[in-house]
Amino acid sequence: MRLILHPGYDNPAHGLWCHDVRPGEEMLENLSRQELVEYAVTFVASCAERAINIASWAAALDGRPYDAAIYVEAVETLWRHDPRDVHVFSARMVQLEEMHEMTVADELTGPPAYGFHSILVLHSGLRAVTELTPENVEDCSLAARNAASYLERLIRSEDCLLSAEELSQHEDIKDLLRGASADRLRDRARQAGRNRMNLFRSRSHLA
Repeated sequence: MRLILHPGYDNPAHGLWCHDVRPGEEMLENLSRQELVEYAVTFVASCAERAINIASWAAALDGRPYDAAIYVEAVETLWRHDPRDVHVFSARMVQLEEMHEMTVADELTGPPAYGFHSILVLHSGLRAVTELTPENVEDCSLAARNAASYLERLIRSEDCLLSAEELSQHEDIKDLLRGASADRLRDRARQAGRNRMNLFRSRSHLA
């Protein structure tokens, strides 16, 4: 167990006891071996699936339903497209880099600011497939943890979203190395994403 102190809080009483179950470097490196490329793609797709609801919802709320659809389609690319067709993933990366959230970045305000970190998860997932290395898989893992941490701080949640993301990643890797199907992981990631979205909407003044 470890005490998570949310950045910006100066009172240790605001810390939350959460399980420290982040995936280890060795586990992530195992996914990046050439013979396990499909497992690595499933792992980053699962990270993106849990995060993307926030981004697509925020884009739609900002009056950009077409952008919201692009985010959903990019996640679908991670799940369904042959990872050997690197150009498809590269094209999706370029498309994301031209989106409002990515071009404005730190200057975002309103609903788009809520979705920015989720889009970074998707972008890093696409990069990991385009160039499969342990470092790029770890970048996606970290982006997903950062997105959960950001949301947790934003809504002052006591639900330990960061810890939940770490646990999801740990379980995904463990199950993949045991031969679990991508469909099983996607179902679990979708449910986690819906739970996160529902929590956000229940706590956000934008809902």
